[in-house]
Amino acid sequence: MAQSKAFVDTTILAEVLLKTGPSHEAAEKALRLYDQTLLPVFAIKEWKRGQFNTYVLIHNYLKRTGSFSATNIALSRLFMRRRLQSTAFEALGLVSLNLPSAPMAIVSDPELADRFRLAFKTLIYSSWESRRSVTSDTVMDLECYVESGPRDQINGEIDNRPRDCKGEQECCLAKQLRKDKDALIKLRDAIPPSGKTEDTRRREALKKLAVHPNSRFERKDCQALGDAYFALFAPTDADILTTNIKDHLPLAIALGKKAVSP
Repeated sequence: MAQSKAFVDTTILAEVLLKTGPSHEAAEKALRLYDQTLLPVFAIKEWKRGQFNTYVLIHNYLKRTGSFSATNIALSRLFMRRRLQSTAFEALGLVSLNLPSAPMAIVSDPELADRFRLAFKTLIYSSWESRRSVTSDTVMDLECYVESGPRDQINGEIDNRPRDCKGEQECCLAKQLRKDKDALIKLRDAIPPSGKTEDTRRREALKKLAVHPNSRFERKDCQALGDAYFALFAPTDADILTTNIKDHLPLAIALGKKAVSP
């Protein structure tokens, strides 16, 4: 590999900490190819409010309903949030691979729910504890983000708050982001007019920074940056390592950087 340094995207963090199978193994192998791997705290923030939070959501459904079938029904009603629903059903499938083998026909619905709940709980806490050991270095702390872990509640559910940055202050990245207007414009223009909500919001956030520098850059704007953050902040001598190469590649190329997939 040409580079000896990788700037690690949120998707790699999720693959290593939450998943099993070929994609998980490919992500781990890709990390080992580099002399230095850098994980920005922004990736931890995205992971916690995204896939990690979905695992907490499933755990809490299982605890609240005490039923595996009722949990599946609840998840099936999330059809208006297709990405969340897809992630949730994938999580159930992956976790099932690690459950102790037993004839399912003799396992009651409440017992099955409890088996899954305990498996999710173990994964939630172990992945949180391991988040900073996935890479050789964790970098770029965020002043406006409290990296607070999950906590057990009295009712047995897990509290994953806070999931976001402090909302009462401007994004701590705003001042640094506004310094390079040309880069912001290049990234905005590199985002295709796909019609996807995330692309539209990313373009608007970049435009706000470049064209309206005196306007307040809010928490929702920072969230909308998403993939653009990695293109902006990746060191020039590092690969942006991601499983979402389709979205990252044009952004990286726009700034003369390189994005690679495991």
